[in-house]
Amino acid sequence: MDWQYLYTQMDGRIGRKQFWLGAVVMVVIGIVLSILVNFFTGGFNMTPAADAETAMAAFRAACIANIVVFVLLVWPLAALMIKRRHDRGSSGNDVWAYIGLALVAQLLTLFGIDYSAVQIPGTDSYVVTPGFMSGGLGFIVGIFALYLLVVCGFLKGNEGANAYGPDPLAS
Repeated sequence: MDWQYLYTQMDGRIGRKQFWLGAVVMVVIGIVLSILVNFFTGGFNMTPAADAETAMAAFRAACIANIVVFVLLVWPLAALMIKRRHDRGSSGNDVWAYIGLALVAQLLTLFGIDYSAVQIPGTDSYVVTPGFMSGGLGFIVGIFALYLLVVCGFLKGNEGANAYGPDPLAS
C-alpha cells in the first residue's frame, strides 16, 4: 500500500479496506499525539478546580491541545476520506464541510463561547460545562461524523471507472 499517496493526495479512489487500514493508523497516531500534546500543554488537568478561573484555564489548555492535534491530522484524514468519497462518485465537498464545522466548534470551545465554569453542588469545586449552542453544535458535528463514517467505511463504492478514476477493486 502506498501510504504517502493515501495521506497526501486528494485525487483518485480507494476501497473500504484501504480506508479502514488508513483510519486505524490515523487513530493510533491521533491517540499518541493527543497524549503528547496534552502532556506539554497541561491539558490533562481536567479535575474539578477550586475556582472558576482555574477551571477555565485548564479547559483552554485542553482545547489548545485538541486544536493542535486537529491541525496536524486534518490533511491526512481529509485525503483519506475524500478518496473514499471519490470511490462513491462524490466530490468530497461534504468532507470539507465537516472539517469546517468541526473547526468552528473547536474555536468556539477555545474562546469559551457558550461555556461556563459551574460550581459542583455541595462542594467548593468548579467544572466547565457547555451551553445550549455549544452542545447543539457538538451534536451536529457528531451526527455529521457518523454520516461520514457510514458513507466512507461501510457503503460499497461505484463499480467500474467513474469521474475520479478506475475502480480500486478492479486491479
